[in-house]
Amino acid sequence: LEEGLNVSAVTFPLGEDPDSYCRSLGGEKFSAYLKESKKDFITFKTQLYLEEIGKDPIRKAEVIRDIVNSITKIPDAIKRNIFFKECSKLLEIGEDILIAEFNKSVLKERDDTNKRQNFEKKAIKEANQILEVKTDTEPKKAFSDENTLEDQEKELLRILISYANIQITEEEILGNYILSELNDFEFRSSIYNALLDEIKAQFEEFGKLDTNLLVRHENDEISTEVVNMLTDRFEISENWEKQDIFVAHESDDLGNVVYKSILRLKWRAIRVLLKENAENMKKAQNEVEMMDCVKINVKLKNTEMKIAKILGNVTI
Repeated sequence: LEEGLNVSAVTFPLGEDPDSYCRSLGGEKFSAYLKESKKDFITFKTQLYLEEIGKDPIRKAEVIRDIVNSITKIPDAIKRNIFFKECSKLLEIGEDILIAEFNKSVLKERDDTNKRQNFEKKAIKEANQILEVKTDTEPKKAFSDENTLEDQEKELLRILISYANIQITEEEILGNYILSELNDFEFRSSIYNALLDEIKAQFEEFGKLDTNLLVRHENDEISTEVVNMLTDRFEISENWEKQDIFVAHESDDLGNVVYKSILRLKWRAIRVLLKENAENMKKAQNEVEMMDCVKINVKLKNTEMKIAKILGNVTI
């Protein structure tokens, strides 16, 4: 209907299909039967529904909306008006009511289309804003999303190495939980990826982590990184201890520390993906590629905002 086709429907006697009925009647009679029995689709649908619903007023209201929705699909205004007249008789309802329902349907569809287009425009605008930051106003490289993502990768690996063998349930240790959250997650830093692979290999072989093997690793880069991660980042002043000043350690709230570290890593990864997708949007060759980028941008933005809400971050 939407493409302007004149759609007809034909029913066959019980137990017959087009092939069997054609064989029983013969070609000429079958062709004659098609011409005599066919009904336009709207009329066919209306009569079929009326037979099903009987005198149920609630069902009848649903049928009226359904039929009007089908008529709405017809692009030719003259054909639409003819169907409104015919269906008005079949449904025993005023033609003006059908037309009013049609107008409501058209307005709703137009409103939905405008909302969708506005949403897509907003998504494209947000993606372009990421790329439109002038060079002289860009933050230093140390604070770029890519660089901060690597810092977050390092931080989560530090936590993993430091507390991997801590028991969190009777059957599971913390390392298993963190590795399950990193399943199919590839780090941007090649050295951190290599370190993660070594940790995974140990868990597969021993079911736990032996940091000594990492410290004595044949790859000097891995060994150095592990040593740095295992060294306490801060030392508490002796004067504080003398004054009985208590300073909380991350191990006192390890569950929260791990959970937020994983979320920060994923949040940073999404920020990088948003930039890459914005670049792809600028390079889009056609409308299909552009809309694919828009859909990706919308999904990433939604996920970014959900994680940011948990972390308490503010996103622009």
